Amino acid sequence: MPYDSSELRKFLKLVQQSNILKSEEIDEILRRLGGIEEVLADDIPIAVYEEVGWKIGETVEQDVLLRFLSEMREEIEKFPDNRYYFAEAIVVGCRHSERDRDIHAIINSMPESYQAFLANHKSDFP
Repeated sequence: MPYDSSELRKFLKLVQQSNILKSEEIDEILRRLGGIEEVLADDIPIAVYEEVGWKIGETVEQDVLLRFLSEMREEIEKFPDNRYYFAEAIVVGCRHSERDRDIHAIINSMPESYQAFLANHKSDFP
């Protein structure tokens, strides 16, 4: 069954409105994936969640990221079949970031239902 495109569009709008990423960065991610229409036609919204999450984890300062996660926690928890991958990609993006990260704090800022799964990534961090 195809993904409800309104949920992905709503989520991207919330991310954009949060100013965690510039709209150009979101547009670039969508362009690399062939555009939102292509993503929806191919029924691969998880790719968008992962790419946006990775970009956030890799580039955003820790304090800004924690504030964003606090504000978006309920939204991130909705539609876990797709949005879990957003949360996981943030953790993985943090791992690959050159920025100093407190991974425990980041995981603890995620929805509670995701934390046990995300904790498996902790061993990948110094």
